[in-house]
Amino acid sequence: MNWKGTAALVAIGLGLGAYAYFVEAKKDAPPAFETQEVKVWDVKDDKSVNRLVLEDASGKKAEYVRKSDAEGWRYAPQATHSLETFNWDGAYGNLAALTADRKVDDKVQDPKEYGLDKPTLRLALGDDKKPERFSVTVGSKTPLDASAYYVQTSQDKGVYQVSSWKVDGWMRLVTAPPVSTASPVASPSAAPAAK
Repeated sequence: MNWKGTAALVAIGLGLGAYAYFVEAKKDAPPAFETQEVKVWDVKDDKSVNRLVLEDASGKKAEYVRKSDAEGWRYAPQATHSLETFNWDGAYGNLAALTADRKVDDKVQDPKEYGLDKPTLRLALGDDKKPERFSVTVGSKTPLDASAYYVQTSQDKGVYQVSSWKVDGWMRLVTAPPVSTASPVASPSAAPAAK
């Protein structure tokens, strides 16, 4: 047997192990990729906000209004019907308390880079005097995994990433307004015929 070769390999192995333990383990690990959520605004409790207008890339619009907090939000073309809370509350809540996954750019040099030149969706939230007090322009999806959209707000000319599921909820407010169907009214039963 070649015990000298085996001993040399064992010595090299021990040396590499010691180096990894004493030197490499002490180095700072590279920072993990973290999403740093950014609160853009929170107007959930702002009673003056009473109007939401959305427009998709095809030009289809949807408008939601509320006359009073007690009455709640209504889809403007069918203002006599209330909204399905399951489909409305989440989408509106994610807009009224807008939180982005992270900020990706402080100032847009080229809107095409983020798809902001041909928006996927535009949203305006405000009141009668200032209907576009808070506005969002939604650009394209992130190219790597399409898990977020690029957005720009009226409050900040920077670009944020907002999760796709939030934007998809906003888009459904245009394509499938969450209007409750009216409950059927029972018709008065006909009186039995007299004999």
